[in-house]
Amino acid sequence: MFYSGRSGITPPTRRNIKINVFNQKKNGIAENLVDLSTPNCFFNISSKSGELTEGYGTLPAQIYGNDSTLYVLPQPKSVVDGMWHYKRYDKENGVSDNRLILHTKSHELLRLNIDKKEEEYHLINSDFSKIYSAQNYTIGESNALLLCTEDGFYSLNGDELQKIENAPNIKSLCIHNERAFATVQGDETRLFFSKSLDPTDWTINAESGGYIDFSGDGGKLTGLISFMGFLFVFREYAIERVSVYADQSDFSIKKVYSSTDRIIEKSIAVCGNKILFISETGLKSFDGANVVDLQRVLSQDQLSTYTSKCVGTYFRGTYILSCYLKILSTEQTEQVRASSSQNNALFLYDLVTGNVEIISDHDVGGFCFTPSEETGEMLFFLNGAENTKIGSIVENRNVRLGLSVEAYWRTGMTDLGFPEKKKFLKSIVLSSKNNITVCVLLDDKKIKFYNVKGTGQKLWINRSFSKIGFYFSTVNKSFKVSNPVVTVDMR
Repeated sequence: MFYSGRSGITPPTRRNIKINVFNQKKNGIAENLVDLSTPNCFFNISSKSGELTEGYGTLPAQIYGNDSTLYVLPQPKSVVDGMWHYKRYDKENGVSDNRLILHTKSHELLRLNIDKKEEEYHLINSDFSKIYSAQNYTIGESNALLLCTEDGFYSLNGDELQKIENAPNIKSLCIHNERAFATVQGDETRLFFSKSLDPTDWTINAESGGYIDFSGDGGKLTGLISFMGFLFVFREYAIERVSVYADQSDFSIKKVYSSTDRIIEKSIAVCGNKILFISETGLKSFDGANVVDLQRVLSQDQLSTYTSKCVGTYFRGTYILSCYLKILSTEQTEQVRASSSQNNALFLYDLVTGNVEIISDHDVGGFCFTPSEETGEMLFFLNGAENTKIGSIVENRNVRLGLSVEAYWRTGMTDLGFPEKKKFLKSIVLSSKNNITVCVLLDDKKIKFYNVKGTGQKLWINRSFSKIGFYFSTVNKSFKVSNPVVTVDMR
């Protein structure tokens, strides 16, 4: 009898899934429908180059002076709850006299001369329980810092504090067209303004200051931004555009945005030709006329109920948001997150490239930009009682306040688009500049490979699966992962 030698079993189809470029997270799409180049969770890692590399990190506060030398700032002894740049110029000596002003939870007001690289803080005689905001302003020939406090409106000139007696209880302040405009504690729908060219004169009359009443349907007035030649008044549920002219009685108001979800006051930041902010549905962008929804970048589903504690700023083309991200408090990261009183991460969104990065384990309460001869530095203060009270944001360093931290990038669990097929994972090939951990996720199984390093490293798996995923992690300050190839047999 003749036998052909054929078994009748269809040979498997082999697929080599190449990841040439690591992508960004895609919101609103089920993880099983997203390919293996797209993360479900990531932090302390960047994919903006197409490879996985170190991204933004943080150090104890430091800046570069006008002579380009590094200046490490002294750490205050008390927990900080406010930080501002006081811009001064020493006319007598013809040099800048920039200062950092801190307010602590123990009601101290501290001053540090950053141009002179002082090694300790100087106490300014005060007892403010809270400072809402501050604004630099030149009064005559003096550079002053206007302080909006719970205890009144003050002018700081050098180390001298002076209370401005006729001012309302100002909460936020904006200088626009030579007038100071203010939202006021207790008068939630009334916008106050000072005398032209004099933010210390709030007398209400035809020649000096006054106020504008807004309708109540937009909620409280929460923030003021001078932008594109207009004064924009941010309210809880609306944005109003105020046109201001020379005559104090000559104002026009137009509502340019209205919503049912609340705008988070401290998240508002001018980012070049746009204003970005968080609402109760996620990230939004405003160009002076229209609001664009950016939930694809950051949605409410990713944020916790601590949304009201979000704080935003703008730095080198990037919107930075201190917030509480749910993905950093779930079991899938297999890590214990640092305790947070309000926020647990810094979310960084590049407005040009669309790149997103996350710095984990930071409970940041506020930011302060300090200009230098070159680009300046972004400082921040921490809400909790850390050993480090103030820090600075740096690029291309996988560090948390100077110490190495875990970098993590994880895919979702996917059936590769073939839910009906039997699948067998043969191997994964990748290149890594430094030692990394690679974990292959096959249904409910985890296969870990430690200290993977080198070009074209091949990891043999030889396991069947229905759904697949994997993650990379490392604690190196510098690293690079590229070109994974996943080999799968299907039948």
